[in-house]
Amino acid sequence: MRAGDGPTLAVDAVPPGGLPAGFVADPDRPVRSRAPGAPVAPDPGPDPGPGSDTHRSDRVVAHTPPLPAGALAGPLVVTVTGDTDALDADWVVRVGLRGHDLVTAVHRHRGPASRQVVVTTPPVGAAVHEGDRLRVEIAGHHWPAHARNPHTGQDPAHATALRADHRTVHALRLDLPHVRPGRDEVAAAAIPEEVTL
Repeated sequence: MRAGDGPTLAVDAVPPGGLPAGFVADPDRPVRSRAPGAPVAPDPGPDPGPGSDTHRSDRVVAHTPPLPAGALAGPLVVTVTGDTDALDADWVVRVGLRGHDLVTAVHRHRGPASRQVVVTTPPVGAAVHEGDRLRVEIAGHHWPAHARNPHTGQDPAHATALRADHRTVHALRLDLPHVRPGRDEVAAAAIPEEVTL
């Protein structure tokens, strides 16, 4: 973990079995959408047992190290270093905290995949307790909220053939808009007692 300039904290997320970690993105069996704030059941944390949601073959689920207390205030930037054998691949990032989803973002990619994908989420506002870990899920689909990518290069709305592809995640880094407690407080002397127009 390293603190960046301003209220930014960079952390790596690692699945229980370590990296690299692989999964199959199959548009015929896409990862389903969840509403923001939806509970994740079960979310056993960074050290789950066999058979948990963390060990699914259609996504990689990782956790950050314990975070310092504070708040997440702004967009999260998730950098995925990975490989895919698809002609055309989307990457879905879903980030959760304490058993609930915080935010989902989709990197819609057309053409040959880049080895490094940067996904910037919509702004997040959430309190972080000392020792909290973020749950980070990487998948190839977010259905039905986003059209399934057929992985063939065809337009998702008109594709007739769907192709599963194998992916490997080699590294997963998050740049968090982390604000430590007290960083956003305003000193009493800085608050005007009266405003006259």
